[in-house]
Amino acid sequence: MCRASLSLADQQAIEAQLSPETCKRERRRLRKLFKDLARRCGLPTPGVDECEFLKLTKLPGLLGQQFFRALDTDNDGRLCQQEFISGFTALYKGPYTEVTSILAAVLDFNRQGYVTMEETKMLLRYLPLVCQRCGSPVSKSWELEDKVNVIFGEHAVLSFENVLAVIDIHKAFFDVLYTALLNSLPEIFDEAMGRSISCQGGHPPIENPLKPLKFEGHRYYFDLVRKAFYYYRSSDRSRVKGIILVTDLFVVPVGTHQFELKNFNFTYVFEAINEAERDEWIMRIHVEQQYRWFDDCYETGELLGSGAYGQVLKVKNRDSGRIAAVKIISKEVMDAKGEVRLRREIDILKVINHENLLKLYDVFETNDRIYIVTEIVTGGPLFSWLESQNFQITEATAKDLTRDVAKGLAYLHSYGIVHRDLKLENILLDLSGGKAKAKLIDYGLSCFLGPGQKSNEPVGTLKYVAPEIISRMHYREKIDCWSLGVILFILLQGTVPFFGKSDQEVAMRILRKRLHFDSEKWEQISLPARTALEGLLNRKAEKRFSMQELLRSEWFSEDEEDTDDSSIAVPRSLELTTPFQRS
Repeated sequence: MCRASLSLADQQAIEAQLSPETCKRERRRLRKLFKDLARRCGLPTPGVDECEFLKLTKLPGLLGQQFFRALDTDNDGRLCQQEFISGFTALYKGPYTEVTSILAAVLDFNRQGYVTMEETKMLLRYLPLVCQRCGSPVSKSWELEDKVNVIFGEHAVLSFENVLAVIDIHKAFFDVLYTALLNSLPEIFDEAMGRSISCQGGHPPIENPLKPLKFEGHRYYFDLVRKAFYYYRSSDRSRVKGIILVTDLFVVPVGTHQFELKNFNFTYVFEAINEAERDEWIMRIHVEQQYRWFDDCYETGELLGSGAYGQVLKVKNRDSGRIAAVKIISKEVMDAKGEVRLRREIDILKVINHENLLKLYDVFETNDRIYIVTEIVTGGPLFSWLESQNFQITEATAKDLTRDVAKGLAYLHSYGIVHRDLKLENILLDLSGGKAKAKLIDYGLSCFLGPGQKSNEPVGTLKYVAPEIISRMHYREKIDCWSLGVILFILLQGTVPFFGKSDQEVAMRILRKRLHFDSEKWEQISLPARTALEGLLNRKAEKRFSMQELLRSEWFSEDEEDTDDSSIAVPRSLELTTPFQRS
């Protein structure tokens, strides 16, 4: 079990006894880290945006978002230098009350000064099960649901002051959240703050001799330690000139003496004394990053599909022999918004684990490509299968497929994940078991929404989108429920419920067309099926069926199969779709 050496009890014992010189040195180091991260973001006013912060911490989903929001005290979507320095100083060495206030802010989704039981349970589900530094299981002696119920007692809501008191009483429980935040940061932050949160069995880095490199027109002396470049004006390490994190940068040789460290937005250029020195630096960077090459791990096979961003290939794991699929995405054709969506999709794939969601095996990244390795599902998209059946299937088959999709969506929604592009093409069929099983794919347009949070981003595929998206209203997960209603309509009738000669006509029919399920063409469909469909295609989101309500409806409850969802599986990633543009 992993036990970090820094805890809330340690923080409570800290007294304000640090020398002014020590504090000055630490703030100087944090300032240099901020400068490095801010220049990669390229914002009009220097700052660290959420995308760069999430790449820095690699915390999943809502937990990473809430960590960023807790430090972004003015809620402007970026961390200015003051927020960056004061936030991390407080986390590592601030008074106990400042640390617990940050933890309480992480739990507060709506910045309203109180925390609900629902918010707490959803957020803490994102806590890593293994240490992000050593990979060992996180030590805990409680079950999440039971512990949160004890903490809240009879109350559904706790004020900010009560949350601080609860953290003080249940330090061991909230230590898991505290250490998850700190362990998500590169170790260079530990060094900068002069504190160790090393896991048991950790070893101090080896100090190497400084070596010269030409950088930004000057010759500096460089060292590579804790996944960061330190550079100095002289070889005596008297004062750090700057720090460059290499955690999410990719090294590329240029010419005979130069190499670049670059990511999607920014490039650093270095020049070594000779080619041998350059190659040695490249090797050291790969070792420090623990870099893995896709081709060393997988053997590529036949082409399975292609799209705007790249290809999908069949692959074989060189060690285990397991057959999988890899989506190879080119960064060269991707804009900044596309990168944000891709990072979010990968985040989702790493979090989810359900039999009706495609399983993620691995992710690799180079300077110009990203490789997403998933389980292989050979049955193809639901659309293609329906096409082979002339869009005529039995109600029983429609029920089975709808149940699979509903269970997958219910799981996503329990994590605050809204799919936002549910359609026939984004459902794969696994036919290996003799009975078709549906698996959801493609989270390129998905988003994370905590309790009470809403979005109004107009995304999706027009004929499947809910009325509130067309009306530019704020929405939550009920938009997925509407999309499932459109799919169920197609499964039962073989046609889309809303069609037209133009996008504008389709949009108007989604907003206004009345659907009747008691006409002659519906006579062969059971009443419970029609009732389920009406519940999904209700234009009033608050009255629309949730996935849990659908699974408890008469159409499904009449079966003996248990619809309680606690199964296993995971993620996916095929083609990113184009956002819906309002006419």
